[in-house]
Amino acid sequence: MPRYAPGLKQVRYMFVGGICALINNAVLIGGDWLGFGYVVLAVAGFSAASSTGYLLHSLFTFRRKPGWAGYFGFMGGAALGIPVSLLILTIFRSGLEWPMWIAAPGMTGVMIIYHYCNAGLMVRLGSPARLVGLHAEASE
Repeated sequence: MPRYAPGLKQVRYMFVGGICALINNAVLIGGDWLGFGYVVLAVAGFSAASSTGYLLHSLFTFRRKPGWAGYFGFMGGAALGIPVSLLILTIFRSGLEWPMWIAAPGMTGVMIIYHYCNAGLMVRLGSPARLVGLHAEASE
């Protein structure tokens, strides 16, 4: 019998993602209430949620020992969403004038779609090196 059911990995992944979304929204809403700006809040929310996400995904979702190389790789990949989330937050908060308690969960919903599409694109196209033409050179 396997150590854990493979189908439950997706459930664990979504559970950890939910925890990270809650952390990010708490930082955004609480920081806005305290008067912090969008950039500070985006960086603080990213740092808290992504660091927690790496640790929980390592230990709980994928059952692997966390390490610094894995952490920096995970954070680098997650960092690609920062400018997108900041743009969306600015549109919702300043452009549409939504209160942060609506704008933050709205941005989270859009970012779920963004990360899903981004992951799907990478799976279909292959490695990032292939996207910039380095794949052919590496295989020669």
